[in-house]
Amino acid sequence: MAILLKRHEVISIPAAQRNDMSVHSGCIWMTRSKDCQDYI
Repeated sequence: MAILLKRHEVISIPAAQRNDMSVHSGCIWMTRSKDCQDYI
């Protein structure tokens, strides 16, 4: 599944849909429930 985000757009991905993630352009800030780390 491909997801295209606009600048400053925020989405939530249900745990059942989580898989590998790759970023083709730009950068993302990802957080996970019950995980004190952020991933950029």
